[in-house]
Amino acid sequence: VGVRGRWPVVLALASALCLLVLPGASAQLAVAGAKNGGTYRYGHIHWTSQKNEVEFTVEAVFKRSNPTEYFSGTAADGFAQVGDTITLTGREHPRFYFGDDGMVNILKMQVKAYSKAEDWVMGDVQIKHTYPGPSDNGSPWLASFRGCCRSAQLANNKDSEWVIAAEVDLTQADMSPRAKLLPVVSVPFRPADGSLPKIKVPAADPMNRHAVEWSLAQPWDVGNAAYFSRQQKSFMSVPLQADFNGSPSVPGFSATSTGAECTRDPNNLNSVSPGCFYRLLRTDSTLQAMTVEGWVKIQRPQAGGEPGGYVLSVGADSGRDGLNAECSVRDPANRDWVNKCQISTFYIKVNDTYIAVGHDLDRAGDDRVVNGAPVIASPAAFKREAAFRVCSHPTACTETGGSLTGKWVHVAVQRYKRGSPSTDGTSRTWYHSYRVLLNGHVLEITRYPGGSRVAGEVDYDPGESDKLEGPRAANTGAGCCPGGVCTCSVASAWSCGCLQKFQVGGALIFGAYKGAAQDESFFEGHLDEWRMWHGYRAATEIVDDMQRKLRPELNDAYGNPADPAIVVNLDPTAAATKGPSRVSTLMALYNFDHSQAASNVCGRSGLTGCELTNFQPNFPEASDPRLKSLSGSPGAALYKAFGYKVTTSPTDDTGLVFYSAATDTTGGTVQTTGWSIRMDRGNLTLNVPNPGLYQVVVMLAMQGGRAKVPVDFIVSVVDARWDDSQGDAQAAYRLCTNGIACAYPGNDYMPSLKIKAFAEPFSGCSVRAALNGGQSMMDLENSLFPCSLITSPGVEVRLSLEGEDHQLGAGLVTWDARDTAVGYGAGVLPPTAMLSTSNGTNPSSTSFAWTPCPGDEGYHIVCFEAVDRHINRTTGESGPSAASAMKCVQIHVQADPAPRFVVGAGRTPAAANFTIGMETAFPLHVVDDNCLDTLTVRAAESGGVSQLPPGAMLVPQDVSRATCASALIHVVWKPSYKHGGFQQEVCFVATDSGGGCRGVTPKDTTYCVHVSVARCRYALQMDEQLQDIAEHFGMDWLRLWSLNLNMLHPDFVVNYGQQISVGHLYRTDSRRDMPSDIARRMGMSLELLRALNYDVNLALPLALGQELCVVPNSCTGSAHSALSSIGFAQNVAAAGSNQNPVPPA
Repeated sequence: VGVRGRWPVVLALASALCLLVLPGASAQLAVAGAKNGGTYRYGHIHWTSQKNEVEFTVEAVFKRSNPTEYFSGTAADGFAQVGDTITLTGREHPRFYFGDDGMVNILKMQVKAYSKAEDWVMGDVQIKHTYPGPSDNGSPWLASFRGCCRSAQLANNKDSEWVIAAEVDLTQADMSPRAKLLPVVSVPFRPADGSLPKIKVPAADPMNRHAVEWSLAQPWDVGNAAYFSRQQKSFMSVPLQADFNGSPSVPGFSATSTGAECTRDPNNLNSVSPGCFYRLLRTDSTLQAMTVEGWVKIQRPQAGGEPGGYVLSVGADSGRDGLNAECSVRDPANRDWVNKCQISTFYIKVNDTYIAVGHDLDRAGDDRVVNGAPVIASPAAFKREAAFRVCSHPTACTETGGSLTGKWVHVAVQRYKRGSPSTDGTSRTWYHSYRVLLNGHVLEITRYPGGSRVAGEVDYDPGESDKLEGPRAANTGAGCCPGGVCTCSVASAWSCGCLQKFQVGGALIFGAYKGAAQDESFFEGHLDEWRMWHGYRAATEIVDDMQRKLRPELNDAYGNPADPAIVVNLDPTAAATKGPSRVSTLMALYNFDHSQAASNVCGRSGLTGCELTNFQPNFPEASDPRLKSLSGSPGAALYKAFGYKVTTSPTDDTGLVFYSAATDTTGGTVQTTGWSIRMDRGNLTLNVPNPGLYQVVVMLAMQGGRAKVPVDFIVSVVDARWDDSQGDAQAAYRLCTNGIACAYPGNDYMPSLKIKAFAEPFSGCSVRAALNGGQSMMDLENSLFPCSLITSPGVEVRLSLEGEDHQLGAGLVTWDARDTAVGYGAGVLPPTAMLSTSNGTNPSSTSFAWTPCPGDEGYHIVCFEAVDRHINRTTGESGPSAASAMKCVQIHVQADPAPRFVVGAGRTPAAANFTIGMETAFPLHVVDDNCLDTLTVRAAESGGVSQLPPGAMLVPQDVSRATCASALIHVVWKPSYKHGGFQQEVCFVATDSGGGCRGVTPKDTTYCVHVSVARCRYALQMDEQLQDIAEHFGMDWLRLWSLNLNMLHPDFVVNYGQQISVGHLYRTDSRRDMPSDIARRMGMSLELLRALNYDVNLALPLALGQELCVVPNSCTGSAHSALSSIGFAQNVAAAGSNQNPVPPA
């Protein structure tokens, strides 16, 4: 499993970290992990982009007390604290790979939080990188953060390396989703509702443009295996050519200095050159040993037949273009062609119940000459094979059930040369022995086709085969051994079958046998992660590394090549002594991921059913120095594999290949079945056999699977069960009830946590932050993630965390503040957020406060836990701590809305009518969806002058009990005698505070109310008489009385506020009437007309139909109307028209 030119990507991981006030749920991880296993705890990659530039943020947690100067800091204990910068280190140096051959090998992390008690340090690494294009030829760039190792206390994947990978396809997304959770999430083993342990995995698209999709990670999300079909005759071949582009001095191929070509020093480029690799596969006399290993799953062909078959072999290079010139024409009747191009110098065959290994034995000595023409033996070679039975090792037999069909198994084959005198005394025959390990268990021989064991030979290891003759037989050509001395000079090389011209034009073949001892045969099944080593790789090394992805770029040789005592022996010291190399140097690695194919037609890595053609190895890479030194070499093309009908397939998902199975930490038995983890829309359910620490990987993506990032974190399944035996008020999770060794001696209960806020219901399960209007704080239990707490920039969001813990005392559940204290842990918080210190001990509380600013718009998730601490009041020693279940609040910061006027009945009116002399008010009701905002209301101005009518006032009303930002203003006005007929749009401006962020501009909203004052109507004041009123309006009391027919007596005492008429309403019937014309006709002064009609401009004509208030005076007014003595017929058309009436003749 892996990715192109990079190293195998497995699973990526989550972001979120504890900033604990007290020791927490991972205390058991910290205590045990401080002595054993790796230092890595969790991490998370998220990214944003501009064009092709991507900014990565790597959030990670490591063990704090790493005994290295890289993790030193300014804290009193010499380690890092907030504000320090540390250089990440580990058993394998952490590195960041961009996926386009770029890499950062020194990662400096800014410390954001730490816990001395839990022994962890958290921070982030910021990295910018510009990609050559928006995608990797249609596939996402796979950026990864990797190193080793995880904690040894995990129930699964313990002490293994980590790989955190993020997909970057800038044609699909410009940012990734982001996860926020605690690095160790606690959950009770037996929840209160009787269900399985479950948690929510909080994640969001920060800008809320796309929905987030969750899925449980599978191994093939980041890699795949290769499927070979016998019916399709699938195979994959790597050519083994004697030279390259005709160069006679290519390292590893020079015929005149075989010793220098493959030295005993694994760090010498010649010892790991392509020629040396090819000679290993061709059984060179100067090379002592090699090891080949990998993962295989055989299956039965659909058309029937034996399952499995030839997994790997060296044989004829056929079925592709560009064959070696000397081997391009198939000629199985020609001994030269057979020995040079076809003979199989090595093969591995896996069937249901055994693993067979061996090689072809050259039969050149049996060739004949018939009628003057050479006739080669048939078959041209014999098979020399040793078969190792699966059930020859009891553990291997138990693990596989005695059958390999349909199961992923690891097969390792060790081959080493043995020397022995020939039987005729004139030549030296080559012999090789084999050893096979299945899942790290050494198998035993079931048959010895190579002959019986040599009497008296005692240096066979357990599981080791007899020495098998070949693949080159002795004395295979005339003149091979002149004078009784067998040589392999260049001149005699071909006729003698010596190595320099023996199997030099064939290929390393995956999935088929194409040798000389039988017809072609093909494999049915799957292969993954095959490695070729120079040297005899010890069984302990094989077991240590078979479930971990190797990092050749970090270590040239796996072993200790610096020790001269364990170098390769070029020649055995005695004929009966084997000569294996004790140093194992990696020569080649093929992982079969589709991303390694030259034509990545399937898009992103991990898809299955895609054809693998022109396949590159994972190692060596094109940039490897041993390849650059080759004259005319195109780099990794030397190791390129040609694929025919080979397709990608899912790699292992059973917890075997690179994923250790879950372990029962109490009994030590391996749980390969019976436990599972499920993911459903962000809800993670664990069906696990026992409490413990479980590593979990969840894949997060934007809608449609875009910008996928894995989240890797730890779930602490706590040995706890719901206990309500003391009543609902004191119900809590009781620790240590599963009948196993208690991990919390002296600690009786998990603490509980409540998160509260001043909030009010908003939409669905979401709430919005509210003001303290005297109401109680809302418990957010039903509004936790994925629901939201809605707020806006510029105002403070405040959460109250309340924790408590129960302890047993005198047979009853009690709160013992003397022995118990409750603190709090938090995940990654926004940069400007604050978490206060604890208030009280048990119960206790703390508060989270944050003022988001405009750049913070989007979704932010904050996660918390309550953590207990128990101190023996006598000894002062602390007991083990437990943490509550994680609770997360999703804060949705929306753009700050402008305030708005609430319009309608009982609210802000569209129009307001007043009466002269009566004080009247109308409301301005203003609200803001940002409940925490502060509002002000003022009258708009025109030309720097307030639009309020003269004498009007804005009177604020009490809204202190409101829970959301609001303002209630009464517009109060008592029109004077001269305001009759007042008509005006009066506008008001509501403005919010803009909050506490620098540069934030307050927002405002304008709303206008049509304000009018009735004409000719007046409201009586207290104890006011007609004479007083008449004087105000320039008339006598008789005329005023005559205007109010409902007043039966002029001295009648009127009520306060009673409305009376102070004139007649008059509507103009011409557009040419001037105010002075109306005043003259009515016998009233122009000043009185103006006083009674506020909206009249004395200098302008009146509008047709304009309403006026007039007080006619019969003494001074016109004696005739405009229609006096007018002929009716003559003036019908003029009535109500724009024309002046026609005067009488």
